[in-house]
Amino acid sequence: MLKTVALSGLLFLSAQLFAQNKAFDKLEMYYSQGHYKLVYNRANRLLNTPDYDYSVLPSFYKAMAVLQLAQNDNYYKKAKYSIDEAAEMLYKVKQSPDGIKIFEAHADEIRNLKKDLGSWAEDVKLKGDDKKFQSISNVIVKLFDKVGEVPSVPVQKEEIREKEELFNKDISFQRQELLAYAKKFLGTPYQYGGTTPSGFDCSGFVGYVMDSQKISLPRRSQDQFDSSKKLKEKSVQPGDLVFFSSGGGVTHVGIVYLIDGKSIYMIHASTGKGVEIAEITNSGYWTKRIHGYGSYL
Repeated sequence: MLKTVALSGLLFLSAQLFAQNKAFDKLEMYYSQGHYKLVYNRANRLLNTPDYDYSVLPSFYKAMAVLQLAQNDNYYKKAKYSIDEAAEMLYKVKQSPDGIKIFEAHADEIRNLKKDLGSWAEDVKLKGDDKKFQSISNVIVKLFDKVGEVPSVPVQKEEIREKEELFNKDISFQRQELLAYAKKFLGTPYQYGGTTPSGFDCSGFVGYVMDSQKISLPRRSQDQFDSSKKLKEKSVQPGDLVFFSSGGGVTHVGIVYLIDGKSIYMIHASTGKGVEIAEITNSGYWTKRIHGYGSYL
């Protein structure tokens, strides 16, 4: 009789733990798919269910979802103080006994969020909202000061040189000239609000390079997208622009540098590495965030 009761209890506990792990797996899955509102709602339900009190994962995903949703202007206006609350919640998770393990287990999500917030901060600064910019910057420093950058797909100089000779030889002289000029700034450091070779932000770099061809662009990446001639991916050529978004407006822009038939490369000002050439197609980060393509040529 006692054995039967014990076995029944063990089976019940196993089934309960399986259901809980399944709930956590769904949070991770929906977050990776960009369904941040769904993650927020599901995490809230778990936080209100005592069976899940043993884990800080619901708090982790609720905070992460809020920090992604806040990048949408409409959401931010409705709950403009939630970014500070979410940052505090995520900080408590980080300081909890399991905090280090959780941050390590979800390192890609953490790095991606840090990069998204950096792009958002850049756009906010260009809008002239210094208070909001400082608030976002404080969150980045408080939560992600020791978090590395999103890994770039390594691009070897020799590989790029060979592909340039093979795939860029038939583009117009203007496009070749523009790309050669852009390449001169490889390694230039990133700087919020930067528009000169002493330091560029993403749209500042694109605007500076385009100006070499007497083409004047708006200052912000969103405005650069809005005023560009929109292109489908199959029509894109080196020298055109690629725009990225994290769910709100456009927050990053790069110049398409090379298309080798399988992969698209861009040259852009990265928050972590400054001006660099990066492969888009095989990057889990960039591919998911492509907003569209545009041209001024």
